[in-house]
Amino acid sequence: MELTGGDDELWLVGNGPELNQWLTLAGRLGLGGRVKPHQFVDHSGLPGLWDAVDIGVFPSCSDEGFSMSIVESMARGKPIIATHLGGIPEGVGNEGLCGWLCANLDANDFARAIRLSRAVDLVEMGRNARHRAGRFRWSVAARCFLDFVDGHGNMVLGDI
Repeated sequence: MELTGGDDELWLVGNGPELNQWLTLAGRLGLGGRVKPHQFVDHSGLPGLWDAVDIGVFPSCSDEGFSMSIVESMARGKPIIATHLGGIPEGVGNEGLCGWLCANLDANDFARAIRLSRAVDLVEMGRNARHRAGRFRWSVAARCFLDFVDGHGNMVLGDI
């Protein structure tokens, strides 16, 4: 995968056990100065982290049910580049309005998406992402559930 052009940086956030392996690999690939480790950020620090970046990149290789990290970054107006796997497409959407979905374990597809991100209006895509993230707020989920219970309460609660 090429990380070329401009002042692109890849931030590795967290202090997991593989951090040193990733940094060693970046050095071998000649990207050592452009791959930046960033220590664990607690929940209160996430808005500041998202505000400091242009795009959220989420290369997952496991079958995730749903990624709140992706939705949280979208809520801060960040376009997404993520793996088309599990529940991730539900968050990002398949329309290409909020970001790009890439093939599982395909570094070239991620590189393609990063290159494409340089040629689009990231502010507009970020607005789309923020709007889409709004449908995953807890208050929206609670309202949907309460509407269901109000409409079907006797049947559902009567069967318990």
